[in-house]
Amino acid sequence: MNTYLLDAHVYTYFVDPAQRWTDLVSSLRTSVKRGRARVLGSVNLLEEFAGWCVRDGDAYRRGLEVFWDLCGKYILLPWAELLPREIRKGKRLSLLEACLDEETVRSARAVCASAEAHAEVRQGLRQQKEQYERDFTSAAGEFEREAQRQWSNAQVRENMAQMAIDEACVDDWYRGAMEKWLARDLGLSADPAQWPKVSEIPCTRHFFAVHLAMLRRGHQDKRKHKGSDLCDMEHYVHAAFADTFVTCDKSLRATLGLIECTSVDIVDMEQLRLRLRQEHLQGT
Repeated sequence: MNTYLLDAHVYTYFVDPAQRWTDLVSSLRTSVKRGRARVLGSVNLLEEFAGWCVRDGDAYRRGLEVFWDLCGKYILLPWAELLPREIRKGKRLSLLEACLDEETVRSARAVCASAEAHAEVRQGLRQQKEQYERDFTSAAGEFEREAQRQWSNAQVRENMAQMAIDEACVDDWYRGAMEKWLARDLGLSADPAQWPKVSEIPCTRHFFAVHLAMLRRGHQDKRKHKGSDLCDMEHYVHAAFADTFVTCDKSLRATLGLIECTSVDIVDMEQLRLRLRQEHLQGT
């Protein structure tokens, strides 16, 4: 069974009035129904949908219908809950451990139908994005100041623009964070020998990898970090539970394309359409 994660942009295309992707939605629904595919949702996706509701309430309702049809009970926890659980466990979380329980899923469905709740969720997400942008900018600045103690400004820019985001690089940054604050905050041993290897904790690996890719793009392409990158980071962390991550966001694909140690296949909607056709042919 293939497990898919779709980003929010994909769902907007699913309810496009031009109906260019009706066959793709139908194919996905059929694959899910027949047990050939699983589609993962997330709390963070539902937060994004709340903003969509303001722009086009009818599209929001239709998109949400597709979302619940495809994802059902597989709604992943927020990334900020997944990472501590995974690091403390020291290995990959099971899908059961990573998803909301059924009662909470039912509550989430009710929240999605409440206009008052939408306003609160939108405000919360806006604040999260603003805080994320501040935190990332601060962390990037601190890293560059440390790097400048060893290299010139030109060397820092060159090294960052050419940084290989492989397993060793991601592990180095993960262990640096564990040493400085993460192990203490999680109540873990200060002994590095007791820490899980980053290769054994895929959500955490994706978290550090995508931030390194964002840093590299900032130097390589002069790309300014934005609060909306929070959603991209969340998608990639959640993609650790999927075989395939589907996005039509070219900027995000460019960022993720810098990561050499990814554990997920990244495709666009047309590639997904072809893949599902092939699976259907094989199934028949």
